[in-house]
Amino acid sequence: MDDTNLTISLRKQHIDLAKKFNARVRGIFMNTFAALLEQRQKRRHDSIPLSVIYKQIKELEVPTVEEGFEQIIVKKDYEQSRNT
Repeated sequence: MDDTNLTISLRKQHIDLAKKFNARVRGIFMNTFAALLEQRQKRRHDSIPLSVIYKQIKELEVPTVEEGFEQIIVKKDYEQSRNT
């Protein structure tokens, strides 16, 4: 599921559905410093107001395996290759 899913309650809906169908549940947490988010924001053509980004950071509940994830992969300050 590709979405921000900032809160435990939002993620629970997806986790419960996956488990209903015996699907594996893994999460990828993109743990990125605010300064890097700001840099990326400046390069975007379809920019998102920084106030929205900071609101999401404030609302974020960091995912844990206790929520029902089989595994959580943490990507720290992930930089996507320019070739993709």
